[in-house]
Amino acid sequence: MKIYTRNLSIALSSSLIFALSFGSVLSATGAPLTGADTAAPYAPGAPSIVAGQNAESSVSHASTVEKTTDQLVVKFKEGTDQSAKTSILDDAAEQTALDNQSTEIVSQTVKDAEIVKSDQELSPTEQKEVVEKLSSSPEVEYAEADLRIVSADAAYSTVTPNDPLWNLQWNMKAINALDAWNLNAGEGVVIGIADEGYSTHPELNSKTLPGYDFTSREFSRDGDGWDSNPQDQGDWSNSKNSMWHGMHVAGIAAASSNNRLGMAGVAPRAKVQHARILGAGGDSYVSDMAAGVAWSAGVYVPGAPVNMTPANVVNISAAFPAATCPQVFKDAITQAHSRNVPVVVAAGNSGANAASYAPANCLGAIVVGATAGQTWQSMTGYSNWGWPLDVLAPGGASGSDVWSTVTDGQTGPGNPSYGPLNGTSMAAPHVAGVIALMKERDPNISVESVRAILQNTGSTVNGYKFVDAKKAVAAVTPTIARTPFSDVAVNHPFRQEIAWARNVGITTGWADGTYRPEADISRAAMAAYLYRLAGSPTYAPPVRSPFKDLAPTDPFYKEISWLASKGISTGWADGTFRPNDSISREAMAAFIYRLAGSPAYSPSANSPFLDYGRGNAFYKEVSWLASKRITTGWNDGTYRPYEPVSRGAMAAFLYRFSQNS
Repeated sequence: MKIYTRNLSIALSSSLIFALSFGSVLSATGAPLTGADTAAPYAPGAPSIVAGQNAESSVSHASTVEKTTDQLVVKFKEGTDQSAKTSILDDAAEQTALDNQSTEIVSQTVKDAEIVKSDQELSPTEQKEVVEKLSSSPEVEYAEADLRIVSADAAYSTVTPNDPLWNLQWNMKAINALDAWNLNAGEGVVIGIADEGYSTHPELNSKTLPGYDFTSREFSRDGDGWDSNPQDQGDWSNSKNSMWHGMHVAGIAAASSNNRLGMAGVAPRAKVQHARILGAGGDSYVSDMAAGVAWSAGVYVPGAPVNMTPANVVNISAAFPAATCPQVFKDAITQAHSRNVPVVVAAGNSGANAASYAPANCLGAIVVGATAGQTWQSMTGYSNWGWPLDVLAPGGASGSDVWSTVTDGQTGPGNPSYGPLNGTSMAAPHVAGVIALMKERDPNISVESVRAILQNTGSTVNGYKFVDAKKAVAAVTPTIARTPFSDVAVNHPFRQEIAWARNVGITTGWADGTYRPEADISRAAMAAYLYRLAGSPTYAPPVRSPFKDLAPTDPFYKEISWLASKGISTGWADGTFRPNDSISREAMAAFIYRLAGSPAYSPSANSPFLDYGRGNAFYKEVSWLASKRITTGWNDGTYRPYEPVSRGAMAAFLYRFSQNS
């Protein structure tokens, strides 16, 4: 039996979908936050209040794992070529249950692990047989069944309150959110929501960044698998209505405040970004869930575009039975941590030891259990417990639910509304929101420092620490001037952009602590910037250099070779790259355009710049940059295409690319 390999294309497209505007009347006003425990009047025409649509009175929807699966995750060791991979898979197939099945490598996921799909279901015994055979190969780093997870982890309630406003939010008062806002409110921080996707809501529209849909075709409901539209199509099934789980989680973390609407999130000035990882019925493959978490943190995932606005903290409110953490999930969390991004995880709703549930049992995750009651003084009976738990937060229960943003649609999206849910799914985004407040105070705070502060500042409930937003934020030492470089002044025109480049790992500066913003950037350093902006994808450079003047021992050899392998750089006609030369402004435009995937674009006959027209070599590329507001040119209307790009300007170009492409 032969293993077939699809032609996998890895595009660096930046065309992502934006959340739709709901209208100015219902959008956030941007009014200053207040420390007063008050609520604005409910606005005419604002979203309605709805009770839990399923009338299931706090019945937990704990996730389950299907016994059979049609997918495997196989990670080959670096340097294993495609023919060797095919041979290893063929050999395993011929000696196992895959022998009589049609099987193919369909895609890649976190850390370039391969997804192997069979046309038939594998039983647990067959899964074990195949995994053991593959794992015995010295070229295989790991192999595991790609389990299918059924149902999101949350619960409905039927309590209908009299008032949709702040007085419903006992949970916010319990964590001292108001006092925390006197210090920080999440400005400039992005919270990644790896969940069921987004629906339009005036509490969230203005702050929702482009996201991505990681649900495989079988569960996508929109029928097209991975794509740039993370909209929640509804998780309804024959037995339950749609929960709008991801929207509810996003509202808890970051719904706007003081906007004359119904509620406030923990970090009301933070942005949110959705990675849709749960599809129809709340179902998903583990590999898709892991891919969404990694992508949210800014890690490059094969088959998905580069995340240009990576999250500073990622929330995943899902839990499924698993004796150990799946390796693909472990890799996703490790990669997120390498970018200094905490991954907040719900403990699960089975009232059992969280050590038997993933991703709660994935080392490094910040795991959250749930309390209930308006005095929040006790852990809920449904909350998972045990050594994985780091902190507790409000999860709610019947009669003390957590209210947040939903729609009133029972299957597909309806009108923006508010509704009650309870579960550890609701507890986790409280912690993600608190971390966003901490990240505003110090963008570079480490994951372990975040964990320690949350625990050391919390109050004790049932032997665990209940999160205190005010104390946690106050324990973070504010950074000075928001830039880590000694030679970038507070009033430098590109200070924000340079700080961003440092915070997302695009630049580390020089060993002496300087950035040297006015110095010209070399072609070699430019290659390193673009490679890191792409997420530092796994890549083994060739033994033989693609350029005559570049040796494998030269600085940035890997990064330059990667640019060549992707067609982003073709070098000069004489076969050289000229790594030490400065990069011109027009060449820089060409590199960025190609990094974006060379999107279809027809430039206007009328040039956006006085000194650059159709006769110039990179007119299309420069015009595209102008159309995306990545460049605005000089005040005199010129572009100055042949001038070198400074290191400060390079940071500015890449920052604008990340925001506007």
